[in-house]
Amino acid sequence: MDAVERENLGGFSEPSTDHGSWEFDLATSTTLWSEGVYGIHGVSPSDFEPTMEAVRPLVHPEDQPSYQRVFRNAIASRAPFTVKHRIVRPDATIRTVVVRGAFVPANGAHGDRFVGTTEDVTGRIDYEERLWQLANRDPLQSPPLPGGARARDRCRAPDR
Repeated sequence: MDAVERENLGGFSEPSTDHGSWEFDLATSTTLWSEGVYGIHGVSPSDFEPTMEAVRPLVHPEDQPSYQRVFRNAIASRAPFTVKHRIVRPDATIRTVVVRGAFVPANGAHGDRFVGTTEDVTGRIDYEERLWQLANRDPLQSPPLPGGARARDRCRAPDR
């Protein structure tokens, strides 16, 4: 598959580097990745073939059982799926991705297959965690405000 075919995979464009599309042929177990999916995983189309055996080590070891279970169940039931898991890039960087897929029955051009997207949500996860911490922080234990006052000092009833 050349670069143009990879970019047209799934019939839609990839607006940023945190998204990609993929296709998995059930009869041949052949996986095709767009440029975006290669980038998310930190591998190059010229050096990496996305076989099931080659992709498995990229999935974080702690996430392997749930990752494999979701895919096995989706293939067996031909049902759409969404799975969030971590990947470990070849440079040891850990990223969090959301993979979504849907079954597409055979037609004249293709056999039964799954098509889907992969989204790198690492930045969003980090941002959501920071927001949660801010939202759930006890304002009475907050750091000093300008001038040395604390939020709890400003909440006290005035002296009468």
